[in-house]
Amino acid sequence: MKQLLMLWIAVSILCAACDKQETASTPKQAAPVASTTSSSDTIYSYQQYEKLFDQSSTNLVIPDAHIVKHTTDTNLVAIDPADSFNTRSFLTKNGEQSNETTQKQLIYKDNQGDAFTVVDVIYLQHSLGKDMIS
Repeated sequence: MKQLLMLWIAVSILCAACDKQETASTPKQAAPVASTTSSSDTIYSYQQYEKLFDQSSTNLVIPDAHIVKHTTDTNLVAIDPADSFNTRSFLTKNGEQSNETTQKQLIYKDNQGDAFTVVDVIYLQHSLGKDMIS
């Protein structure tokens, strides 16, 4: 549990660093925010999601572990439409079979070789606010 908490903190710091770097180098624009979100919820574009994953796959460091694999191509996941309230059949941006997948993974192995840490980087078009579904 302690390792999971440390990983969550590391990912949060990485997200904050990526957001600061992006806003420092680009003109200020209003972030697209769904009407159900609070002012503190930021919705990332699909391009920002891909950039976050790419940066994470090279820059995210987990103490006493090393990255052994990460998603490098299309990771197409089919689902039962009932699991998404009949809105989609694939975990992709448009819910159909496409290359715009919304599920990518980073897999780390601890240096002793007896444990793995799997980080799922997931794109959603709507904010979950303070909720997390896994």
